[in-house]
Amino acid sequence: EIYQCDWSSDVCSSDLANSTHDLRILAENFAHFVQAPFYGMAEHFLFHAGAERAKLMILDAAPGVQEETTGAPFSSQQAQLLRNMLKAIGEDFDSVRLSYVSPWRPPGNRPMTPVEIAIFAPFVRRQIELAQPEIILLFGEAPVRAVLDVTEPLLKLRGKWQSVCCGGHQGRALAFSSLEAMLKSPALKPAAWRDLRSVAEALLTQ
Repeated sequence: EIYQCDWSSDVCSSDLANSTHDLRILAENFAHFVQAPFYGMAEHFLFHAGAERAKLMILDAAPGVQEETTGAPFSSQQAQLLRNMLKAIGEDFDSVRLSYVSPWRPPGNRPMTPVEIAIFAPFVRRQIELAQPEIILLFGEAPVRAVLDVTEPLLKLRGKWQSVCCGGHQGRALAFSSLEAMLKSPALKPAAWRDLRSVAEALLTQ
């Protein structure tokens, strides 16, 4: 069923996301949510990659040019950095769930507005509830705002574990700088590696 509603409201996205009880159906409904930002503007709908369910979930903002060109999620230079980060803690793309706040690339790779993030957020949170990851790594501003009920700047959130409650599922999240920012500013990487060690320790105790 394709839902019709006021594009400016996140009520309908909440209704549509929360009405589904299966990850596959959630993806199908999301792919046909014509009021979503960027719907019809991108060639590929990229919902997730990696494992269907896993202890660890990665959340990025949106696909980039490489993903849009190939139709392969998490295939860019930024994704290679992520691969290296996961390898450092004994994980890989096959052992974690990877997803985006927006399954479509924003025009010009521009950042999403708060209103756009709010429309996508119910789908993100429902995906977390259904996939039931124990730990979620949030890369950048959009994932942080879609998942966490916080107002602090991203810089102040880094390195601090946050509780996540999505429906009946509870987990923990850690905020990171965006992968793009880490590629552009190597000075951000030491803090990321430090936080990865914290993630590795948390995975061992889960």
